[in-house]
Amino acid sequence: MGIPPKFLNILRQLHDGMRACVRIVGQQSPSFNVKVGVRQGCVLAPVIFNLFLSAVTLLSHKALGTTDGIHIQFRLDGSLFNIRRLQAFTKITKQQILELQYADNCALLAHTPDSLQRALNVVSSTYSALGLKVNISKTQIIAQHSIHQSEVPVFNIDGQQLTIVQHFTYLGSVLSPTCNIDNDIQVRVGLASAAFGRLKTRVFLNRNLTVSTKAAVYRAVCLSTLLYGSEPWTPYQRHVRILERYHIRCLQRILGLTWEDRVPHVDIFDRTQTPSIQVFLAQRHLRWVGHVIRMPAQRLLRQILYGQLQEGCRSPGGQRKRYKDHIKTLLKRCAIQPSALEVLAADRHIWRDCSHAGIAHLQEQTTERRKGQRIQRHQRAAGAPLSNMDYIRPTCGKPGGSRIGLHSHMQWHIRNPPQ
Repeated sequence: MGIPPKFLNILRQLHDGMRACVRIVGQQSPSFNVKVGVRQGCVLAPVIFNLFLSAVTLLSHKALGTTDGIHIQFRLDGSLFNIRRLQAFTKITKQQILELQYADNCALLAHTPDSLQRALNVVSSTYSALGLKVNISKTQIIAQHSIHQSEVPVFNIDGQQLTIVQHFTYLGSVLSPTCNIDNDIQVRVGLASAAFGRLKTRVFLNRNLTVSTKAAVYRAVCLSTLLYGSEPWTPYQRHVRILERYHIRCLQRILGLTWEDRVPHVDIFDRTQTPSIQVFLAQRHLRWVGHVIRMPAQRLLRQILYGQLQEGCRSPGGQRKRYKDHIKTLLKRCAIQPSALEVLAADRHIWRDCSHAGIAHLQEQTTERRKGQRIQRHQRAAGAPLSNMDYIRPTCGKPGGSRIGLHSHMQWHIRNPPQ
């Protein structure tokens, strides 16, 4: 790497003969030699650690072939939502992704079992050559099958078989073979409930604190835990309803309300000065999209956002919602033109103002929709005809309550014609 030998000798002398001891209940253990690792608290430790991981990565990449890992193709010019631009093979750029690293965590990627086993062998041999060993108990496999396979592949490192799991927690997020966020949502609700329970007696049920103070603590602690890592989520309505149910329940506890008090959700949001979960998710998604768009062209996150897998295709029939589909729908609901996304997000200050205006529009529309639904429920309970749901039955002239009700009425008359 071009480091002078004098500096290498200084670093080597700094770590050779290093000894350490452990303090247990105020008593120190006998000292022992430290042969692996860096000096704790040394300012050079992060630099040496990064250089070591870079060397391991370079050696591993040289040993792997061009067919290993996964391949993506992307094109950074044009609109994010124009998928057809990726069909111009002369203008796209291809990228090979072999692994994803964060600190001392490493995720190996592969399309086939043979490719993944080859990557495991290369990484294990590289670490062994440098004096380290892969922790078998912490190494697990998640298999995402494109088609149903009856045989479960077997992976091993140095003769020890690895465990294939259905869910794996990586950097606080729960990964699953089906790529959905159902389990991640359940875990986040559980962690947020635990955080709320720890502060319930001293903060949320404390009568000496104001509602605004309790709501501020709730937003800072519980909501941050609930929505941790939610920026790359692709939520469906069922996920939003689960999060909204927990959100409402916590705000009711802060206000000292129960469901028997019949207080509308709009009034709860106004009294606590806290928007709905849908608004919080929209804020995080818009901020994250703008941040990724402004990244340099060599950043992997931007390449993945503007690209797709080089191999494979989507199955016919009903498709799963992609992250791009969710962002496009969110922009329309926030009164932001999807075609102007790149122009607006290029400037951070302009995108921030545009996002705030869009979030305010979304919150206003959501509030109006909730109020309209409440009025309809009250009118339906009182038996009053609804103007937008008033369907006249042609056989008897009586008004119907809904379109499906009118359809059922007409089907009954078809099956039972008058004599």
